[in-house]
Amino acid sequence: EQLEQLQLEQVRLQQDATQARRLQALLGFKEQFIDQTVAAQVIGSSGSEQSRTVYLDKGSDAGIKQGMPVISAHGIVGKVILIQPTVSQVLLISDQTSGVGTILEQSRLQGVLKGKASGELVLDKVMSEEDVKTGERVLTSGGDQIFPKGLPVGTIGDVKRGGEFLEVHVKPAAALNHLEEVLVITKKQEREPETPP
Repeated sequence: EQLEQLQLEQVRLQQDATQARRLQALLGFKEQFIDQTVAAQVIGSSGSEQSRTVYLDKGSDAGIKQGMPVISAHGIVGKVILIQPTVSQVLLISDQTSGVGTILEQSRLQGVLKGKASGELVLDKVMSEEDVKTGERVLTSGGDQIFPKGLPVGTIGDVKRGGEFLEVHVKPAAALNHLEEVLVITKKQEREPETPP
């Protein structure tokens, strides 16, 4: 349990708390914190253009439910989509049907992370006039109501200009192709956002 806590501390980022609260109050997101997790081993994966999923060795018997977020010690991984008593299936953030609410650490630009058929990650619908810098860290915004806010998503890779939107590639923080152990967030603490003075 102590090891799990340490892993979570590693995942928790030091952020400007007032700015984070102000943003949260502004958007009316409930503040969410990781309260309980279940550690699970990845026992298989299916990576095709149609779907990108992994299977875990824990299921409803361990308290895992559909829609729960899954993270690794390095960053977010996906969400639980199918459950059996001792096995669950996780839709990876690199799947085309996945969508994660994100915010850039420095510029505070918000976006939605999507997977492409190739398995690459991109930020969707970022207007071409935005200044997006390679190497900037991408965090969860909490806006998708699945992942708690402030978890590592990845870093900005290539940024291609042309047309109304930028094509922004993201390198995931978690090694999505080489996952071994993950944490399923089984309980999030929620509280109403405080409006800072």
